[in-house]
Amino acid sequence: MAVLAEQEKQAAALKAEQAAEASRRAARQQMIESQFSQWDGSHRALEKIIKESMNDPDSYKHVETKYADKGDYILVVTKFRGTNKFGGVVTNTMRAKFTVDGKLIEIVLQEP
Repeated sequence: MAVLAEQEKQAAALKAEQAAEASRRAARQQMIESQFSQWDGSHRALEKIIKESMNDPDSYKHVETKYADKGDYILVVTKFRGTNKFGGVVTNTMRAKFTVDGKLIEIVLQEP
């Protein structure tokens, strides 16, 4: 009888732990997703950084944004178009690491 009660207690504790973990994952996912525009999927902070570095920020056109949750940070990859200093439209890519709550860690790659 005591063994059965202990097993039930352990099962209840495991179930509570799993529910807490699921809740933490959901909160993390929500924090990450809140960094992105629901309209076009762009990462708002990275878009601002890109526009600040552009020759003609008004020519910015978002193409696509993807991200990967790397545990300690998220890696955001944005493809965009803009006008270069010669007036030609070029497509570029920028990769950056952000904290889960949206703070820039570093720009990893800017092409071309």
